[in-house]
Amino acid sequence: MGYKLNNNKLNIHLLCLFLISIYYLFPLITVGMLFAQVQDILNCYVPHNYIAGKILLGDFQSSNLFLNGQLPWQFVNGLFQPINYFYSFFEIEKAFWTKDIIIRLVAYLSCFYFLKRTNNPFFLSAIISCLFSS
Repeated sequence: MGYKLNNNKLNIHLLCLFLISIYYLFPLITVGMLFAQVQDILNCYVPHNYIAGKILLGDFQSSNLFLNGQLPWQFVNGLFQPINYFYSFFEIEKAFWTKDIIIRLVAYLSCFYFLKRTNNPFFLSAIISCLFSS
């Protein structure tokens, strides 16, 4: 009882993933770099995730940036979330974009799986999942 994708369904998935990737490909091709929206740049989680990534590598003194050292390293927001390992291994910008791409991909796949379980047509499930993840 294996699940086989025929060529048409695979093409629909690839089309939807291409539509999602336009968000990243268009500015990368036209300007040469990715853009973040203002609410993403000013998000408080980016510096917290960066410091959490430093702590995961063993730099416990980096938590002294928050509240002049009055906040112990155990209370850094998002410290024990596994996705913060991206901030340990990549630069802050690459880690942000990698995390964003993974979140969009998981959103597409989970919404598609949910819609397929509710017996919706394949094409409609793929398009709704594409819109949900964007």
